[in-house]
Amino acid sequence: VFPVYMNSLLKTSALVGSTELSTDDRAFHRFFVNSMGVEETQVLLYPRLIPLHSMDVSSEAIPAPVRCSEERLNESGMFLLENGPVPPTSSRTSSMCPLSATCPQKG
Repeated sequence: VFPVYMNSLLKTSALVGSTELSTDDRAFHRFFVNSMGVEETQVLLYPRLIPLHSMDVSSEAIPAPVRCSEERLNESGMFLLENGPVPPTSSRTSSMCPLSATCPQKG
């Protein structure tokens, strides 16, 4: 598990040298990552994939997250990908909800 977390950490905006972030923004991202708790850091490095298609609408309980792998996905499913807290200066969103074309429409 440790190599997966290290590989993910090396790909964060705090460490990646890209032209999209200024030096000041990269320093802010490093400070932001260093100030996060263990659970927040874990979600940042290994996002949670929550199956919404198996959610009971009569309950307030959130379904248990599944591992982020292709074998856990299905074409008719709907998932929420939570990828951790995002710094206030970032234009990225902190969660995504990809829908498949074969996802059943309920209205």
